[in-house]
Amino acid sequence: MISVPVLAFANPSDKTIDFKATEANVRSMPASALEVVTTSENSHVLTGRIQSPSTVASCTDRIQAFIREEL
Repeated sequence: MISVPVLAFANPSDKTIDFKATEANVRSMPASALEVVTTSENSHVLTGRIQSPSTVASCTDRIQAFIREEL
């Protein structure tokens, strides 16, 4: 079992991963959060300057907020 805080990002439209399985796994971990990203240019590469640049700022903000919440 994972015993550290976990922040996961996933897109329900991703054809590479099983979103429902990801959601269930994240819910089973204590101190975890699932950030659903539906606005990325690529449904599997959720953020990044090259493949999904529109989500870099929002994902970075969410990561920073999660870290602050957990400290």
